[in-house]
Amino acid sequence: RREKKMRARSKGQAMAMRGPIRTDASATGQKPGRNQPGPEKASRPVADSASSNMQDRLLRLEELFHVVSRSQQGYRELIDSMDDVMFSASLDGEIRAVNQRFAELAELPFSDLVGRNLESIIEEPTREMADRALPRFVERRFWQGILRIRMRKTSGVRYFDCTLRGVVKDGKVVGVSGLA
Repeated sequence: RREKKMRARSKGQAMAMRGPIRTDASATGQKPGRNQPGPEKASRPVADSASSNMQDRLLRLEELFHVVSRSQQGYRELIDSMDDVMFSASLDGEIRAVNQRFAELAELPFSDLVGRNLESIIEEPTREMADRALPRFVERRFWQGILRIRMRKTSGVRYFDCTLRGVVKDGKVVGVSGLA
């Protein structure tokens, strides 16, 4: 309701700023034609109509932006509330997304993780081990099992019951998402 009131108010203000407009044939010195209104059918000029349409589109885009922002915030809260480690990475190991539990495990600030390479955080399994398993993973787009992880910062070994799924774009596996 509030957004509709704001939209109506902004339209009213825009109309008040423009003032009265004459678009009939007598104002332009032209005879009324097929696509031109006569004196009895005055309408707003095309430029004002386009401006109004642009304002409407901008308001709709702003509304959509707020809806998407609220949705993203809710999704982020859901993911961060989980006790499981969640992540997404490209096939070359660049971290694309993680949850708060991953940051705790890595003992790094959450904001420092996206864009880093997994090799800078995980000592084991090594990149060579991952490369050996990659062709089979890409073919199946899925892997599940117990994964032994050694973090670079802590050097302690941890075991995770892990599920990995392929991130697919245009029919091709471009990354991996994991839940552990």
